[in-house]
Amino acid sequence: LSLLVLTLLLLQSCDAAKGKKGKSKKNREPVAMGASKLAKYIKCEGCKAMSTNLFLQANTLLSEHKGRKKMGEEPVLELLETICNEGEKTGEWLNAIDVVGSSGELSLQMQVEGDETLFQSCSGSECQALVRVCDAVRTEAGESDIAEMIYRGHYMGSAEAFSDRICSKMTESCSEKAVLKEARIEEEFKAMDSKKWEAKKMTKMMKGMGMGAQMYDRENMAEMLEEQGG
Repeated sequence: LSLLVLTLLLLQSCDAAKGKKGKSKKNREPVAMGASKLAKYIKCEGCKAMSTNLFLQANTLLSEHKGRKKMGEEPVLELLETICNEGEKTGEWLNAIDVVGSSGELSLQMQVEGDETLFQSCSGSECQALVRVCDAVRTEAGESDIAEMIYRGHYMGSAEAFSDRICSKMTESCSEKAVLKEARIEEEFKAMDSKKWEAKKMTKMMKGMGMGAQMYDRENMAEMLEEQGG
């Protein structure tokens, strides 16, 4: 009888321990997630976003140069060099995407207000995670191979076909679904005022030209933006 009582007590003790363990997991507080870790959970959606923007911008290049033969491969290679740089015109799409979801399968959402695309500074871990994904896709697929695909018109019939080729065939970005089991803290998308965004781009452009942005005050910058229709 004493052995039976002891066994029951041990079983109850184990059940209680399991219950406490399960409860602590369930009530675990959301944590801030760094860019390198977050990148693992948005690599498929991030690849699709990158390849879709690359597809659209490549088609714009084709239209501007009136065909592949006149365009050559050089403009495409230049596009690929800057597509993952949030400070460049071709990479500003990175500043317009919000990572949505605190757990499970995360998604990406382009931020728009009416007909206007919203942009934020790429200083947070979500934007930096997207930059990491973009860089990884470009490296794994190979810039020269992507450029050749665009130049020869392969898989350029639709954005979906182009994305599928890059994300499922040329890379392993979408080989498996990444499900976030722990809860994360979602970053707020802090949209910049449109004039401040244009001023930020102009500052970047002037620095690239070797011009000191500090020589211009806000009034000078506003005048320059007005002249350009900003």
